[in-house]
Amino acid sequence: MKSRLNRGWMNFSVVAFTVALFLVLANMGDSKAYGASSEKGTKKIVVKLSYCTSPETPKGKAATKFAELVHKKAGDRIDVQVFPSSQLYGDKEELQALMANNAQIIVPSITKLVAMNPSYQVVDLPFLFRNDQAVYKFWDGKGGQTLLRKLEKQGLLGLAAWNNAPINIIGKKFFKTPQDFKGVKVRIPAGQVTTDVFGALGAGATTIPFSEVYTSLQQGVTDAAISSVNNFDTEKYYEVTKFLSIIDLQRIEYIALTNTTFWNGLSEDIKKILSECMNEAAKYERDISDDLNKHSLQVMKSKGVQVYVMSDKEKKALEELFVPVYKKWTPRIGEDLVALAREAGK
Repeated sequence: MKSRLNRGWMNFSVVAFTVALFLVLANMGDSKAYGASSEKGTKKIVVKLSYCTSPETPKGKAATKFAELVHKKAGDRIDVQVFPSSQLYGDKEELQALMANNAQIIVPSITKLVAMNPSYQVVDLPFLFRNDQAVYKFWDGKGGQTLLRKLEKQGLLGLAAWNNAPINIIGKKFFKTPQDFKGVKVRIPAGQVTTDVFGALGAGATTIPFSEVYTSLQQGVTDAAISSVNNFDTEKYYEVTKFLSIIDLQRIEYIALTNTTFWNGLSEDIKKILSECMNEAAKYERDISDDLNKHSLQVMKSKGVQVYVMSDKEKKALEELFVPVYKKWTPRIGEDLVALAREAGK
């Protein structure tokens, strides 16, 4: 009896050892397959993408498209979680969240980055980009590639520029002449260039988080706000103000940013997938942006908003007041960068 028990125990031990050895070898195989340390084991890569605007904006639709493209190419290996409308992080927190790797991608207006590098204010120079074609030529060329890599020393990497739309102004009245701006309190996203632009017009500029603009207009904290027509529509500013002036003053441009800690921990094939999908999403945003802004203009009109389109002659009167702004900021932004922007418009 004792002999049979010993033989049974020995057989169990052999089986247990064999199973354990198989599991160890299988685990070693998995480790090799996943490569980079951030991808070891079967744990999927989670990418939290946070942004502040509505999912119905060009940026929102591009973010959704990016997630769809990644899922199509990578399957369950990468889980892109999209958080619109400041659900995860707002204007004030998103950059810090990215640097702490609490978010892996954010898509801020590039004016949010001016404190880290003044070159990003090139899009804030008034009337510098005359049309979408000039914008695309700049961002697809040396100028855009330079800006995407400006923050690598600070641990941030630009994956792609998401081009949006011209900046216009909505408020309690029309803006046709320099006199119309005097004494007006205007909400701006950020940036000293824009502050100086409105200062040259005799207006006051104040920076307010995007999620608080509706309330600031409603309560009279600000008299007007600048943004794209699509943002005016999707944020329902037509409920609290009824005068829209189309002036094409500056540009709203976004940069899809990641942090280098996250990015450098990825394998090359994962980087390739994310980069390709990001570029496809950027192209998609370009394709839909103009149509969405045109649609939003019609929505605004249907909601009782009156619209005034500034003439070239009226823009010229404003331009003359902006000469000191260019003299002050061109050297700080970069002579070469401004020259590239001008060249793109020719």
